[in-house]
Amino acid sequence: MAVVGYHYFPGWIKAGFIGVDIFFVISGFLISGILLDNLKNNNFSIINFYQRRILRILPALIVVMVAVLVFGWFALIPDDYERLGKHILGGATFVSNFVLYFESGYWDTASHTKPLLHLWSLGVEEQFYLAFPIIIYLLWKIRNKLALSLILLFVVSFALNLLYFVSNPELDFYMPFTRFWELLAGVILAYFTKQGALDKLPIKWATAIGAVGLILLIASIWTINDKNFPGYKALMPAIGAVLFIAAGRESIVNRYLFSLKPIVFVGLISYPLYLWHWSLISFCFILFLDQLRVVRVGLLLASFVLAIGTYLWIEKPIRFGKSYRGAKAIGLLCALLLVGSIGSMIYFKNGIKDREYLPVIAGLYHAFEQPKFEPFENRCQEQYGIDCKLFDVGGKTTVALIGDSHSDRAFRSVAERNAKNSINTLQYATSGLMYGMQNKEGIAAFDQAADKLKKDQSIKKIIIALYYSVYMYGFNEKLGDVQSIGVEPFEQYLQHWINRLKSDHNEIFVMQTVPMLPASIQRMLLSNAWLEPMTLEKEEAANMQKEYMGVLGRLENATIIYTIDAFCPIDRCLLTDENGLALYSDNNHITEWAGGRFLINHALKPYLDQ
Repeated sequence: MAVVGYHYFPGWIKAGFIGVDIFFVISGFLISGILLDNLKNNNFSIINFYQRRILRILPALIVVMVAVLVFGWFALIPDDYERLGKHILGGATFVSNFVLYFESGYWDTASHTKPLLHLWSLGVEEQFYLAFPIIIYLLWKIRNKLALSLILLFVVSFALNLLYFVSNPELDFYMPFTRFWELLAGVILAYFTKQGALDKLPIKWATAIGAVGLILLIASIWTINDKNFPGYKALMPAIGAVLFIAAGRESIVNRYLFSLKPIVFVGLISYPLYLWHWSLISFCFILFLDQLRVVRVGLLLASFVLAIGTYLWIEKPIRFGKSYRGAKAIGLLCALLLVGSIGSMIYFKNGIKDREYLPVIAGLYHAFEQPKFEPFENRCQEQYGIDCKLFDVGGKTTVALIGDSHSDRAFRSVAERNAKNSINTLQYATSGLMYGMQNKEGIAAFDQAADKLKKDQSIKKIIIALYYSVYMYGFNEKLGDVQSIGVEPFEQYLQHWINRLKSDHNEIFVMQTVPMLPASIQRMLLSNAWLEPMTLEKEEAANMQKEYMGVLGRLENATIIYTIDAFCPIDRCLLTDENGLALYSDNNHITEWAGGRFLINHALKPYLDQ
C-alpha cells in the first residue's frame, strides 16, 4: 500500500517506494520460513517449491501483461509499443531489472511511459529465489555454519550496496546482488525465529519492539527522499520491517490493528494490486498527460476492483485449488512463454506499425514518422585522433559542429545539406561535455581536441551548439544531480573555447539554443489534440533565455545565430513543421530530420551558404 500511495499521492506519501524494501524483508522471512520447515521435516523439494512459486506469481502477472499488450495495441505508437514488447519479454523472463538498468541513460524515456516499470522488483525477488533454495539446502547440510553463512552473505550484499550507492546509483537500485541483503534480513530473522530465539519474548517487549519497528517504517516514509536510493538509507525501513515482524502476533499493534479484516484483505490482494496500479497510472500519463491529479481517485478505485477480481476469480482458484497443481503449473509456464514470445515478436518487428490506433495516437504517430539516416563515415578518429564524426564528401572545405547533444541533433541534416554543396561536415559533440566542463581533465581533453581542429586549414566554419541551462543552472535526472557551474564560469569557458578554436582561416558561430518547451513534445501534442491546449508563448521563451542571451551578447570573436524567431515566427512557438512533423524529440532537442531541416531552412541557411 505504501508503494501504491506513493504513486497516486506523491505529495502526501513522500517515500512510499520503501514499500518495496519492506516487501523484500517480508518475502525473505515468509519464504525461507517455509523452506526451513520443509528441511526440518525432511520433505524439502525443489520441484514443489518452484511449483508453489509458479502458482503464486504467474496467474496475476500473465493477466496484467496480456491486458497491457492488448491496450497498448491501440494506445501506443510504434516506438513505445516496441519498448513495451521488450519489457513484456523482460517481465516474462524475470529480468526486468536488467532491462531497465541498461535502458537508463541520457536518452532514456521517462519512467511514467513504461507500463511495466514496476516489474523490476519482481525480477529481483525471483532471481533471489532461483538460487536461494539450492543454497539453503546445501547450507542446511552443514547446519552449524548456516547462520554464519547467511550473515556473511548479508554483509557482502550490503557492502556492494554501499559501494555502488556512491559509484553507480542506478546499478545499486536495480541489481540483484545489491538488493539481496534486504531479502536476507528476512531470511536471518526466520532462521532465528525457527530456532526459538523469540519464543519467550514477553508481550510488553514484543509490543515495544513492534512499536519501534512501526515508528521506523513511518519515519522512513516521511524522511527518506528518492535521490540516490537505496544505499545506507534503506537500513531504516529494513530494520523497521525486521523489528515489526519479530514482534510477532502477540504484539498489541499486530494483534489489534493488523489483524482487522479490511487490513488482512488488503494484504491478500496486495500482489495483484501492485501489478495493476502502476500500469493504470502509466497509461493515464501516456494518454492524458498530467491529468492524473484529476482522475487518480478513480484510477485507484479501478486498481482495487481489478485486484479484487484478479484475486477472487483467477489467483485464488489457481493457487489454492487442490487438484491438478502440476498441470496448472505447466500450463502457466506455457502461457508465460507465449506472452514472452509475443513481446519478443513486437520488439523485433519494431512495434508493428500497421496497427489500428486510437485516433489521437494515430496523429501523434504521424508527427514522429520521420526517416532515420546516417550520413557520415566514422573515420574521424583516424584523421584527427579525437572521438568525432566526419561526413567526408571530398570537398576542400569543412564545417565543424562543436558542443553536446544539441549539436549532435543538428549534425545529420547539416551534413546532408553540405554534401549537396561538396562541403565536408565534422562533428565533435558529446553530452559528456556537461561533466567535462566541471573538471580539469574534461577541460584539458577539449583543449587538445580544439588544437587539433584549429590546425586543419579546411575547417572554415565552426558552429558551437550547447544546452546552456545544464551548465548555467544544472538539472536533476534519474541518474542523479548534475550540478551547475554557474553563469559566469559558463561564460568564461564558452569564451575560452571560442578563443581556443579561433584562427585566421576560420569563423566561429554560437547558435542560440532552440526554445525550450514547458513539457515534452509528446505531451504537448497530445494535449493539443485531446485536452486543454498547451503552448509556448514567444515572450515566455525569450524570458527563459534572457540571462543566457546576455552571455551571448558579451562574447567576442564569434557571430551569434539566433533561433527564436525561426521557431517562434509569431506570438507562439511552433511544435511541428508545415507537414505536421514534430520539430522536437523531447522538450529541448530537435528531431534529427524534420527539426534539423527546419533549423537549416529558417536559421542556419544564411550562415552555411555565405
